[in-house]
Amino acid sequence: YTPPDTIAPAAITDLTLSNPSDSAMTVSWTAPGDDNNSGIAASYDLRYSTSLVTAGNFDAATAVTGEPTPLVAGTPQSMSVIGLSPSTTYFFAIKTSDEVPNTSTISNVPSLATTATPDTTAPAAITDLAASNPSNSAITLTWTSPGDDDNSGTATSYTIRYSTSNITD
Repeated sequence: YTPPDTIAPAAITDLTLSNPSDSAMTVSWTAPGDDNNSGIAASYDLRYSTSLVTAGNFDAATAVTGEPTPLVAGTPQSMSVIGLSPSTTYFFAIKTSDEVPNTSTISNVPSLATTATPDTTAPAAITDLAASNPSNSAITLTWTSPGDDDNSGTATSYTIRYSTSNITD
């Protein structure tokens, strides 16, 4: 007679996040065991959200796919989670199951922000700068505003220079 397996894997307590990019980050932890902290568990359920993940909302958090197979208890494991949005803070949590499945309680819940998407498109050049209404101490400048990205969006600021001779790059 083999008694039934009623011992769940231990909760992961060292879940960490690192190497953020604008759409991904690395999630790392130490493998728990099948029975508390011994043996080899059967599977992981890694989830994330833009708000704090708790035991009560764990199932509503976004499930990650492609988690690695659990290794022997005490072995470091990690994976890259992709498809994240730029400039966003994510909270991650993980549960471990054995073959029954007995499921661990929720892990610690670290958070980390992805980086901003680099802005590589310059505003368009102003092509219709005009000067009018000159006086002894002032002149009126007019132009059509370019966008933040070429001719799209809203530019952040303008730099206006003047000289008594021709201005070049």
